[in-house]
Amino acid sequence: MCGNPLPAWLHASKVTDVTVIVCNQTGSPEWMDMNVGQSVVIDRGELKLAYSGEPAVLLFDYDAVAKRVQSIAYDVHYIK
Repeated sequence: MCGNPLPAWLHASKVTDVTVIVCNQTGSPEWMDMNVGQSVVIDRGELKLAYSGEPAVLLFDYDAVAKRVQSIAYDVHYIK
């Protein structure tokens, strides 16, 4: 079993001074429960957004010119 990857993602974002966006699979097909997997947005080493749970589309605002995350929360759209 793998350890928690969040510390590595935080470190990578901090040392590279860039935003790291991780989109993990969610849901519970019969072979594996993936609802525990996190999707995150890390901005310059700081965790800004995190989600785990039911399958969903996650939206957030990002300023491409300033290269900064604008949202304080995901806009979550659940998939039925």
